[in-house]
Amino acid sequence: MLPLKNRTILVVDDEPLIRELVCQALSARGATTVAAGNGLEGFKVYETMALNVILSDVRMPGGDGTELLRKIRNCSAEKPVFCLMSGFSDVSLDSLYEMGADAVYSKPFSMKKVITGITNLMLPLEDRWQEEPIPDAVPVKKTLITNSCLGRGGVFIPGLFDLETDTPVQFHLTFNEQNSAPLEGTGMVRWLRSKGEYLAAGIGVEILTVREPGKSELIKRIREMGPKAFIPQGGKAG
Repeated sequence: MLPLKNRTILVVDDEPLIRELVCQALSARGATTVAAGNGLEGFKVYETMALNVILSDVRMPGGDGTELLRKIRNCSAEKPVFCLMSGFSDVSLDSLYEMGADAVYSKPFSMKKVITGITNLMLPLEDRWQEEPIPDAVPVKKTLITNSCLGRGGVFIPGLFDLETDTPVQFHLTFNEQNSAPLEGTGMVRWLRSKGEYLAAGIGVEILTVREPGKSELIKRIREMGPKAFIPQGGKAG
């Protein structure tokens, strides 16, 4: 099975061995791979080739991954899929998802997990978001949200939660407007934040499943809004 057949993926990392190993793993799954040593080189490739996915390190001399991410998202809020590989970063996870990263993988990471993730992220929302919930997801309290809580692939849920990243959760969200369908589904916690000086407490959840009729309404909202953030950081602290 070649899940990445006919897909072109740019791998950006300043370490030649990591570039080579990642490219080999992606090529073995059918992808056409292109390599770059830093963000500046990566953006030149983006300008000259049609890419489906960019997989980039965060900190690199000669143009880092966050700089490359900003440039790409200024050109297109949605494509290509942009995933970051991070060994150490002084940029918070909520900031990376706010900038428009579709996924953040901590080094060392499993290539199987990366390949599964990017294969899923390339699907249209109608196919990516199934209706059957994830088993053993932790229920979170019913929460009222606004459109500003929505990103291209996730949602900011305000509140204080005793959870950890990569915890599956079951959510029930309602909008502060009449006649809107509730959002009932499951997702994965990608970051969490206690109440800070500037931003409200809450969790950033990548949506994995949504039940109808909320699913269709959610997809419509997102397409009308066209957000750059995959998961927004949320509003200011009260």
